[in-house]
Amino acid sequence: MLTKAMPDCKCQLLDSCIVSSPIGNIKIRSCQEGLHSVGMDGNVSDETFSPDLSVKVTVISLDITDSVAENGPIEMCVTWLRNYFEGFQSSSVPFPSLCLSATERVSFRGRVWLKLAAEVKRGQVVSYGHLAKLVDNPKACQAVGSAMSHNRFQILVPCHRVVHADSTLGMYAHGTLNSVKRWLLGYEGVDQFKIDIRLRRPDARAR
Repeated sequence: MLTKAMPDCKCQLLDSCIVSSPIGNIKIRSCQEGLHSVGMDGNVSDETFSPDLSVKVTVISLDITDSVAENGPIEMCVTWLRNYFEGFQSSSVPFPSLCLSATERVSFRGRVWLKLAAEVKRGQVVSYGHLAKLVDNPKACQAVGSAMSHNRFQILVPCHRVVHADSTLGMYAHGTLNSVKRWLLGYEGVDQFKIDIRLRRPDARAR
């Protein structure tokens, strides 16, 4: 089903795609300029979450506004997710473009999203407070938490890598998918009981 774009997006309608993955189906929504959202699709909860690394990232459904045109951001996102769940076999897979409004891009929330995606890589974790410092607002821990809870780009903007200062994991998807956060960190090689609240550098396996 085609959905409307954000009011300030030049595109009238969004393309959408659903792919399978080890953590469940993932829905991608995009215009030709970039992604609008990436997130788990379906009724997955902590009680029903059943990850399976044997499941490959495969397109299940694709809804494109123009049957002739291709959607570059969706294709890039599918390729990026496939590389992510296949153990990061290639370091040359480009990061998909995100469609953020001019206002959103310079807002605190947008700056947090972009900083997190750019600097906190696989095998790293960061505290809410340290992420606030990275965007030059060290007292904005709660605002960072709000930015994480409104993150539209699951995994790509890796809010699962943001943890509490006391090394507890914190909530994921408003506390409904904490097991997904724990699994993603474990998959990336982070031991939840040895989390360093500072920006942790990746080991050789993560390069």
